[in-house]
Amino acid sequence: MQKLMTVVLGLVFAFSLGRTAVAGSINSPGAPSAGSGLYTLSQIYNYLNLGVEATPVPSFQEPLAAPASTMRTTKEIYNTIHEILSQCDIGADNVESGKKFFSTQPGNWGLRTGTLAVLPRPTATPTVTATPTITPTTTPTATPTCLPGWIRVPGNPSNPTYQETADFLVMKYEAKDVSGTATSQASGVPWTSITRNNAASKCSAIGAHLCTIKEAQTINRSIDDLASNWNGGTVGSGRLYIGHTDGAPSTTLAADTTGDPDDDPYVGTGDSSPSDQRRTFILHNGQIIWDWSGNVTEWFGTTCEDGTGFGKWTFVGWDQWYEDWLDDYEREAAGPTSDAWGSAQGTGLYFGCNPVGSAFQRGGCYSDGSGTGMYQFCTWYNATSSTNAALGFRCCK
Repeated sequence: MQKLMTVVLGLVFAFSLGRTAVAGSINSPGAPSAGSGLYTLSQIYNYLNLGVEATPVPSFQEPLAAPASTMRTTKEIYNTIHEILSQCDIGADNVESGKKFFSTQPGNWGLRTGTLAVLPRPTATPTVTATPTITPTTTPTATPTCLPGWIRVPGNPSNPTYQETADFLVMKYEAKDVSGTATSQASGVPWTSITRNNAASKCSAIGAHLCTIKEAQTINRSIDDLASNWNGGTVGSGRLYIGHTDGAPSTTLAADTTGDPDDDPYVGTGDSSPSDQRRTFILHNGQIIWDWSGNVTEWFGTTCEDGTGFGKWTFVGWDQWYEDWLDDYEREAAGPTSDAWGSAQGTGLYFGCNPVGSAFQRGGCYSDGSGTGMYQFCTWYNATSSTNAALGFRCCK
């Protein structure tokens, strides 16, 4: 009886396996489709390690119909990596000496060391009557890399009252209107005829904000003590470059869109070196920013209060930054490094708070003339209703 039961159970188990085995075909429903060539793992490895461009292997294919793989293909992986890394254009001469970076330039692939000589930042902090504790308006976050159209600005820990201490990001170009989205790109003319409040909303929609006075001053001071930003060849010699401001042509301009995006800093102006109409400025970390002065005036994310003392913006009409009445706060908060510099050095002019509650604008526009510059600072427009065809914006984050 026990042997009989064993035989019966064996037959039942074999029959159940037989039914499972014939439930469906394990063969592919068809041959791989033409044109779906993939990359091999060796090709992906060689691209990441050596920068060797890959070509899909025609014979290495997967079928298009089920049961095709549900994971990412090697072709998708390679193309995504290639698209990201091909946007990186930093070379050793753009990175501070001694700093490590990963180069994706042809013939120079891999971990490299920067060679850019950086001048020491000023360390002196002027004495002010009262120095209140200032809470940063934004909390610095991890700095993303290779973000198209944006550059990193080095913070200045030595001057926390008037400048950002941590690195932050700024649009490399004045904001452009791309289907209603504020976009930093070389092509197209700047987005103008927009109120300060609407500009702030456009920045917020992309996870950013209108640049603050502290952020702008961090950029200013990273520019005016570098010889490469003066047309005389040394700091204080000749003038700071002031961008497209001479009214020729009498319109806003796109940036350089051919070849190297930074190799024609006078594009559209009809000028050449050593003209002060150069449209590019170099920061301490070697990053290049376009139209920081000129082309269009730019909204700040701040409104003003008239008066004297810390946090107040004395209304005096157009005046030079070296005037004594700007000693108490304004010059250090938004003016040039030297208290002897004015429009003759390409700084631009100071206007002051009129009326109270007006929004700040900076930088001057294409028709403001030789008296303008990156420190041009005025407040006569209303934040909610004022627009102008020569007034645009730029976002920071």
